[in-house]
Amino acid sequence: MVRGYMDDVEKYASSKTITEAVRFLIQYGWTYAGGTVKLTGFAGSDYRAREMGEAFRLLQKAMLVELVYPSTSCCLPSIPELKRMPKMFWMDTGIVNYVAKVRSEIIAAGDILDVWKGRIGEQVAAQELLTLSTDINQTRSFWTKGRGEQGAEVDLTWVVDSQLIPIEVKTGQNSHLRSLHSFMENSPTGIAVRIWSGPYSVDDVRVIGSGRVFRLVNLPFYLIGELENIIRKQ
Repeated sequence: MVRGYMDDVEKYASSKTITEAVRFLIQYGWTYAGGTVKLTGFAGSDYRAREMGEAFRLLQKAMLVELVYPSTSCCLPSIPELKRMPKMFWMDTGIVNYVAKVRSEIIAAGDILDVWKGRIGEQVAAQELLTLSTDINQTRSFWTKGRGEQGAEVDLTWVVDSQLIPIEVKTGQNSHLRSLHSFMENSPTGIAVRIWSGPYSVDDVRVIGSGRVFRLVNLPFYLIGELENIIRKQ
């Protein structure tokens, strides 16, 4: 399948340089799944942002990869910040694992969040979110604080019944989810989600530094497909 994409690039690329950029992306981009990427010099290459941007757009049209941009809003409408660094998600985690040669590492791992510093777990969660909608134009997003503010980032956000739901893909205790607390401090919703390898549970959590209480849904990976139904029941 990957070989087929490599062979077909010349049919769609506008120049030899873009053809080479797309092939470079297909060959080396798998190991950046779930991570924040910079278009200029992507993966240590000499490609400029314009060239790599066009390469990404071609693969997005082929529904192979998606660049997911951050938003600084804690409520709807959530407008993507296109001038900030995006995250890179492939549409098929199985292909990622195969091409990046981490199948045995994942099978042997006691916790999927131990693989690739947790990025493969984020890739899995992002792919599963797309299965919740039949809208081919549905995109994923993540949240970050505005420029000049102290850094905080929530891994993913998802819209459920006009609510912007923050989603962290992490292990650890509730008190350590500082970025999630930062989001909830300014969000009108009362529900947040942590995707993890632990059991399903729902906790009432107090926002760090304030008296506000929100419901934290601790969601195992195998229940991501029920995320919207579970949120509606809270």
